Amino acid sequence: MRILYVAPNILVPGTNGGSTHVTEVSRALRQFGEVLVLARRGSRGPGVVPLGFGNPPALRRLLPYLYYPTALRHAREFRPDVIYERFSAFGLGALLKRALGVPMVTAVLDYSLSPLSLRLADRLVATVPAIVPEAGRHKTVRVNWGANVEHFRPDADGAAVRRRLGLEGREVVGYTGAFYHWHGLDRLVEVVGRLDRPELRVLMVGDGEERRRVEARVRDAGLAGRFVFTGRVPYAEVPAYVAACDVCLAAYEPERHEATRRLGTLVFDPLKVFEYLAAERPVIVSRSANLEELFVDGEHVKMVRAGDAGDLAEAIRGLLDDPEAARRMARRGRERVLERFTWRRHAEQLHGLFAELVAAGADTSTGGTEAGSGDGAGEGRPRPRDGGGGKEGGGGHWRSGGCLIAVVALILALAVTALVYRPPHPPAPGGAVVSDAAAGASAVSPRGTIRAVAISADGTLAASGGEAAASGRYGIEIRRIRDGRFEDRETPLRTLDGHDGPVTGLHFLPDGSSLLSIGLDGRLRRWRLEDGALAASVEPPAPVAQDESGGLLALAVSPDGRRAAAGGWSGEVRVWDLEQLDRDPLRFEPMRGLDELPKEAPATGHLEEVRGLVFPAGAPELLFSAGGEGLVIAWNLAEARAGRVVNFDGVTPKAVQVRLRSARDGWDREGAAMTVVEAPDGGGVLVSDYRSCVYRADLTGPCRAWWAGTDLPSGSACLRPLLDRKAFCAALDRPASGPSVAFLAIVPFPGIEGGFAGIASSHTFRVLRKGDTMPWREFEGAVSWGDQFLSAAAAATAPIVLTGSRAGRLAIYRFEGGAVSPSVVLSDQLL
Repeated sequence: MRILYVAPNILVPGTNGGSTHVTEVSRALRQFGEVLVLARRGSRGPGVVPLGFGNPPALRRLLPYLYYPTALRHAREFRPDVIYERFSAFGLGALLKRALGVPMVTAVLDYSLSPLSLRLADRLVATVPAIVPEAGRHKTVRVNWGANVEHFRPDADGAAVRRRLGLEGREVVGYTGAFYHWHGLDRLVEVVGRLDRPELRVLMVGDGEERRRVEARVRDAGLAGRFVFTGRVPYAEVPAYVAACDVCLAAYEPERHEATRRLGTLVFDPLKVFEYLAAERPVIVSRSANLEELFVDGEHVKMVRAGDAGDLAEAIRGLLDDPEAARRMARRGRERVLERFTWRRHAEQLHGLFAELVAAGADTSTGGTEAGSGDGAGEGRPRPRDGGGGKEGGGGHWRSGGCLIAVVALILALAVTALVYRPPHPPAPGGAVVSDAAAGASAVSPRGTIRAVAISADGTLAASGGEAAASGRYGIEIRRIRDGRFEDRETPLRTLDGHDGPVTGLHFLPDGSSLLSIGLDGRLRRWRLEDGALAASVEPPAPVAQDESGGLLALAVSPDGRRAAAGGWSGEVRVWDLEQLDRDPLRFEPMRGLDELPKEAPATGHLEEVRGLVFPAGAPELLFSAGGEGLVIAWNLAEARAGRVVNFDGVTPKAVQVRLRSARDGWDREGAAMTVVEAPDGGGVLVSDYRSCVYRADLTGPCRAWWAGTDLPSGSACLRPLLDRKAFCAALDRPASGPSVAFLAIVPFPGIEGGFAGIASSHTFRVLRKGDTMPWREFEGAVSWGDQFLSAAAAATAPIVLTGSRAGRLAIYRFEGGAVSPSVVLSDQLL
């Protein structure tokens, strides 16, 4: 089954409840077939199309017409069997249903359902059917939401969160989620005042429109030391924060919410309640009719009167004073969730509904006749799937005047958007130290764009450089790291004189004595760490200006620290003996004189820029490079020649083929390489490309000799894709997913044999184990909207990674959990 999920105002993935809902539902539905999500701009991932930009109230009724042409193009290419529309699409799904003639189900969460969706939806689903207008009640099906019970688990470790936030030895009451008025978070100030428990701390995880008001009330009450506000944290890290809590809260105040006030009950299933229970934490919720149908007070959750600070205080006191009873209730709560409220069960319920509609041909009496009866829709027959009623009868959508309405509305929407609308900047999905100031559009820090970072083998020194210049010099900053945090924050330990152009590569030598750097000035430089003095400088073959062809982009150091290699815009690769930098390097030339080459001449070198270099530890006679033209080259250092030059299919191309591909596709083409690194388990190297694929160049057995230049019958098998080229990355005959998903860096993941994390430009970490063809775990890093990850370096003997970004964010991430429950935690950052 092919399911088109229409949610154009939802960021996927994201940090709020709507993002969690769409992400988890689409993931669960994929067990039944292919899912394409039309989501908000900035969304990413396989099966996700970035389309919308939120729902500004003044434009929300026009937005479906603005999105429609692009949405229809993607829908026709996808050819869905069914459409699943989120209510906040405001009728976009209904427009697509009318054009494609397939069944549609609309999820209703509040009173703002589009009249068009109300008429055309074959079924409506809601957790509280009373929220559906009377005209749609006859076709409404009640559903329940759920939790990702593999993500929220009882064995999640909250110790690191407690340690980092100073909560060790404390009683912790926690809340996770958005800060809205109807969440009743300001009531917690009064609650804490009623509880005579000096060791009690309230952990507030999240952000929203009420956060500043709540913080102000906390300060005014003199309770700032009792509350911990973290700001937004990535969804991947939320289980650790939940695990850090002794009691979790969902003390809503329905009277403050328009829809719940009208109905006298919550109009949705609170996701956080399911997630708390899945993590086996004791939960306090406000008494509500829908929650009373889901859980038993005192058996699964503790219920309190909404808005009653005294009742809430007594409930907290009771659970903290009797931890054994609290644990028993939490265990029963998790059992309840496992039995009834998982995303898998929710997806099964939806799939059953979809299958019923598809099998029945979507009884169009529920809404299909609105498009006209000339195509036989009133007889219950399925509509054609060629984009409308076909030539016969002219198609209901076009006869109804929808085309003219769409064009006029599109013009109006564009005009209004250009004149009055400024899209809000989504806050940073970063960790606990992300400030409110970082939540807007990315502003470049005084460090400027960071294009290169390095970290010492023991994880105690960090180096960074990039595009920040002073008096024409591009400096390199050195900082100390202790326990995963920067010791030198405002002022670096040392600032090296750097280069005449932006710094593009940094590498600490294995013995810890020196730092190597390269830049767009074409120089390779060696710095003494003890005093920051320049120990040696290698000039380019000819003077170069910034960004000209002599600029260097890639730097590698051999595992024994005796050799260094650099390459850049020219496509040339040079290799130096680090003990004799004053001598001429070994040079591997790019392809030149292509017009004079025979048509059948094979490629022998790079045609464009060198993007990555690595000396494989298990094959000291080889140096690997990867280029912007999509070539992977193994240089035979012993024989000073190219051992093997191949495309990502493992085949050596003709030089003319590479040239034609380069001329056709332009820079950053779909086949371009992004990075090349040593494989975490040894025995090869990993290469990532622009199409989000990762390849392994095998150096075991006969493959090592093949890369060195020996011909083998099955040599092309020595380069093979690791990831599923249908479900995750794009095969060479399919459109590329681009750098938002592509791994710009690959770093080993400690504790997972052969495992690694690929880092995308969005600061998303995707963890893979040996043998995985799809990412096993995914974690969002700290990044402001519009910022991009550019560089990363992993410590050899410490589980930390240093990253740099376009906006000048320097961050340290800690890898925790190993093979059992891996996590990527923001340890510290400088903005």
